[in-house]
Amino acid sequence: MKDKQFWMVIGGLSLAFLIYWFLGHPMFNANRIVMFLAIIVIGATLLYNIRMAERGEEFYLRPIPGLKAVEEAVGRSTEMGKPVLYVPGIMDMDQVETVAGVIVLGHVSKMTARYETSLNVPVSRSIVMKAAREACRESYMLEGRPDMFHEDMVHYLTDDQFAYAAGVNGIMVREKPAACLYMGKFYAESLILAETGNSIGAIQIAGTAS
Repeated sequence: MKDKQFWMVIGGLSLAFLIYWFLGHPMFNANRIVMFLAIIVIGATLLYNIRMAERGEEFYLRPIPGLKAVEEAVGRSTEMGKPVLYVPGIMDMDQVETVAGVIVLGHVSKMTARYETSLNVPVSRSIVMKAAREACRESYMLEGRPDMFHEDMVHYLTDDQFAYAAGVNGIMVREKPAACLYMGKFYAESLILAETGNSIGAIQIAGTAS
């Protein structure tokens, strides 16, 4: 919709409302005038921003400190020549936290592909393993480094809660990653993982709604 058409629509709606108002507005509840004005203001603001976006204007998006810290953590791993450990929680893909964790994994795997940093993603559910592999594969392809992707970077451990925690702890102690990222649904095992990550001196970043 061009600017002229846009303002014609706005003018037409305004004119129709004025005609309705001067005819006595039989279906208008005067006690809700504040709510009506609020809807008008919010709607006008929304339409204005839509028009600005259609014109290609740039909008300021407030940076999320956690995601900025992820970039720093991956950068530190690259400098130290150590891997990044990513734990997407212990639940299946029917949990919104797990879905969010896989989405963040796509962002992290883009950075590991760009910086040529090793990535290790142990999972506790088979469906999560497939989703995480596809997220990593797509990220490596988008970064032009499909040769660096290998399916073993996302691997299954076990469905059991504390057996999974023990397996992840073993990976931490053996490989000593410089960054440990926990994004997903966690319960009591989160303390065990965090204590082990602290003992090896890794940067740890976690995100969960649990």
